[in-house]
Amino acid sequence: MNISELKSCHGVTDAMVDQVLALLIDFKAGRYEFEGGAYANAENYETVESKDKQFEAHRKFIDVQIIVEGQETIEVADVNSPEFETTVPYVHDIEFMDGPVQSRKIELHDGEFCVLYPQDAHKPCTHLDGKHRVKKIVIKLPIE
Repeated sequence: MNISELKSCHGVTDAMVDQVLALLIDFKAGRYEFEGGAYANAENYETVESKDKQFEAHRKFIDVQIIVEGQETIEVADVNSPEFETTVPYVHDIEFMDGPVQSRKIELHDGEFCVLYPQDAHKPCTHLDGKHRVKKIVIKLPIE
């Protein structure tokens, strides 16, 4: 999805969109609080090979992952896949897992985003076509 479609995401408010648009102009890494328990993390990193990452999952938040600059691949699989083995148990709304699961790849470029739900175990920050510097905003929308 393109950043212009961000307002169509359930739970994303006009205030959130305004703050994201401001970060597109003047990107500063950090955590940004919103009303209702939602927040955003603005991150700056270099992508890694898929084999060097594990899948992660969140039970209490929906992730809206927005690429400000750069490109990456996010692998997504069903969190309930029997092939998953938990490597780091659930704590503070994150757990890590790995295994020979069937996954799909989402390619994200500048100005694009994807929405990941609690059933979506995901492996973000991986190479699309080699190493890239990425600026990304992840909006965390609490599930009621």
